[in-house]
Order: sequence, then C-alpha cells, then structure tokens
Amino acid sequence: MDDDKDPRSTLKSRLKEIKQIGNVGIEIFMASIQGFYPRVAPFLDSRSFKTAQELGLGDDVGTMFEALDNDPMQMAKLNAALTTVRLEKRRKEFS
Repeated sequence: MDDDKDPRSTLKSRLKEIKQIGNVGIEIFMASIQGFYPRVAPFLDSRSFKTAQELGLGDDVGTMFEALDNDPMQMAKLNAALTTVRLEKRRKEFS
C-alpha cells in the first residue's frame, strides 16, 4: 500500500474494485483483519460503533482503542464482541 495515503482509505478503494463486495462486507473485512494488519486499527464497523454508543462506550474509536492499550488484536475482539451483542440482541444485559 502507498505509505503516503491512509491505509484504510487505500484498502477500502481496492476492495471496492472487487465485484459483489459492498460497504458492509468491506467494513466486516476491515474490522476482522485489524488484529493481523495493525495499520487498519483502530476500526469499528458502523453497526458495532452504534452498539458501542448504545452500551455507553462513547463515540470516539480512538479513546476505545487507548482503553485497550492500543492493541489491534483487542480492538478486533471488541468489534467481534459488539457484533455478538447486537446479533444476539443482548444490549439490555449491559444497561
């Protein structure tokens, strides 16, 4: 990837070139790979970000990342956990 550009923007535009991959698929992919490709971190997909807000985690992904000691693997795990909470409709358990 071009070091002069934001790696997330470059990755998003490259992924958009692939037919059948939409914005949701791109977000899921980016959230998943950040643990292995740290230049993507910190990243939450839009639905996990909304869940984080609803759970009171705030609205600043950078602050969440700092709370995780700037660990890309932990950020990927947070995104996965937020997805699980959303899909299993467990938000009320955290209120």
